[in-house]
Amino acid sequence: MYVHVSKDTRRKLDYNTRKCRLVGYGGTNQWRAWDDAKKDVIVSRDVIFDEQPILDGITIVEDEAVHDEIVAPPQQEREPIPEPESRPDTSEINATASAEPEIEPRESQRSRKPRKFFDDEDFNKPKATAKLSRIQYSESEPEPATYREAIEHPKHSKEWENAAKEEYDSIIRNGTWILVPRPKGRNVVSSKWVFKFKKDENGRIVRFKARLVAQGYSQVYGLDYLDTFAPVAKLASLRIILAIAAAEDLELHQMDVVAAFLAGELEVEIYMEQPEGFKQGADLVCQLRKGLYGLKQAARIWNRKLRRFLLNHGYKQTHSDHCVYIRPQTKVIVAIWVDDLIIAEKNVEDIKELKRELSKEFEMKDMGELKYFLGIQVLRNRKHRQIHISQSGYINSILERFSLLECNPVSTPIAAGTKLQKAKPDDIMDDPKEYQSIVGSQMYAMLCTRPDLAYAISQISQFNNLLNKTHYAVAK
Repeated sequence: MYVHVSKDTRRKLDYNTRKCRLVGYGGTNQWRAWDDAKKDVIVSRDVIFDEQPILDGITIVEDEAVHDEIVAPPQQEREPIPEPESRPDTSEINATASAEPEIEPRESQRSRKPRKFFDDEDFNKPKATAKLSRIQYSESEPEPATYREAIEHPKHSKEWENAAKEEYDSIIRNGTWILVPRPKGRNVVSSKWVFKFKKDENGRIVRFKARLVAQGYSQVYGLDYLDTFAPVAKLASLRIILAIAAAEDLELHQMDVVAAFLAGELEVEIYMEQPEGFKQGADLVCQLRKGLYGLKQAARIWNRKLRRFLLNHGYKQTHSDHCVYIRPQTKVIVAIWVDDLIIAEKNVEDIKELKRELSKEFEMKDMGELKYFLGIQVLRNRKHRQIHISQSGYINSILERFSLLECNPVSTPIAAGTKLQKAKPDDIMDDPKEYQSIVGSQMYAMLCTRPDLAYAISQISQFNNLLNKTHYAVAK
């Protein structure tokens, strides 16, 4: 059977169906399907069954008694063995040796079980369900695509419901909107819930995060927004800061801004539909007063407010990277990636002072010493003044996504001097989407921590549209 993958849960180049096996029923007009690739049970009503009979070409053998026979090899005439001179009389031994034992056929005592086919399996047994649950890893669970799917989740419904309520309460406390009657002749932006797992440096789930977003694609340019650009720190700048911190033995801390996009004030009038699960009144909509995730200008509004705050507190914006700030008096370095901040300084007290100033202005979460940032694991050896960065969790997620966890490692990603050739017209693969996904996934690892992949990716990225099996094998 094939289970439909909704647009909300798949990326641009992913397949829109997943090949699964039927294992039961999940409710009214719903099916339970087992996904071999993700090792997970999917509950869906949008399925297509493969009508081809499963037992085509298979002959069922009736249960019959099976007998094993052992046939003795033909006897061969043996030459007489000369007796040693000093040996005593061995007539009895020779008489025994000349008599060959007679071997008779025997019956096998093993019990034979009848062959069991897929149609004979009873997937409604509790034992079978428990087995599926045991081999399902929470780290590889799919994230809910809709609000209803989250609150009806068979395992984490309570966690997702609490996460959504926490997000809604934060928005209301912040005064993000006011409820007004639906305006006539004005564009009303739709809203949506997004549910994400927050994972640690080892890829384990540590928190359930719900985010209410405005669907910015329905905004009208010139009416709902103008400028949208917002910078983030360059990955090269982050590596330089880590190198300076290792060489100078600086303290490295991390802070996260809670609901950062809700802090900036809007300069235009925008209306949005009320969030699912928290609707009030009849035909009322939200008139946004502050930024919200999903709005096209939300990142720019937040970056502008944070920049104004840092400049007012004595920080200078570097010319080489506009998201790296330095305070000349205390030598505190701050790098910004949207709502995540990396702070580097020799004196811990200066870092604490900055944290107090930020907490007075924004709702902050102190993450302590830097260990995990943008999917990058940071390991530090202060004795030898070394910092090691890796993306083992991200890379494992890529391998799991493309069913490559059992692949064999190699010392180099591609042989030096390799040049891939263009695909011939009769050798071109029909669907390049998976190939494009593989290339794009590896590119982020290359930019962050794996520069050794640069040459290999430069080769395989040239054939994103016209590829053959050779290109596909090299990409994997």
